[in-house]
Amino acid sequence: GTITNDDRATLTISDAQAVTEGQTLEFRVKLSADVTGGVTVAYTTVDDTATVAGADYGTRSGTLTFTGTRDETLVISVPTTGDTRVEPDERLKVVLSNAAPVQVGLSPSILSISRDTAVGSIVNDDRAAISISSPRATEGSPLTFALTLSADVQGGILVDYETVAGS
Repeated sequence: GTITNDDRATLTISDAQAVTEGQTLEFRVKLSADVTGGVTVAYTTVDDTATVAGADYGTRSGTLTFTGTRDETLVISVPTTGDTRVEPDERLKVVLSNAAPVQVGLSPSILSISRDTAVGSIVNDDRAAISISSPRATEGSPLTFALTLSADVQGGILVDYETVAGS
C-alpha cells in the first residue's frame, strides 16, 4: 500500500519592531512544522509611506532557505537610512511568495504561507526649530522680521503670527 503524507506546514512573517531611521528593521519568518529536505520562500520589500526613491530604506529581495525544522525562524534584515529631514514616521512592507519544499517529489500543497505581508515602521528622529530675528528701526519705519528654519521639513511649515502694540 501507499502512505499518503497529509502533514502540512505554514510559513508566517511577523511585523518588525519599529526602529529609528538609520537602524535595521528585522522581519522574522517562522516555519510551523518539520518538512523533510527543507523549504524555500521568496521575499521582497515593497514601498508604503517609506520609499526607496525617497532614500528611506535599502530595497531587499531574495530567497530564504529553511533546513525544515519545526519552529525554525529566519530573519530578513532591511536597513533604513538616517537623514536630517523632518518627516512623518514611515512604513514599508516585506512580502513572501513562492513557498516550496526543497525535496524533489514533495507536493507544494504540503506548504502554505499563512501570513504573506509584514510591516516595518521607521521612526523619524529629526527636529527643526524656528528662530526669529530682533530687528531695530526708527519710529515710523517698518520692521522686517526674518524667520530661519534649522532643518528641512517635508511638506513645509505654516507659521501664524500676530503683532502686538508695546514698547
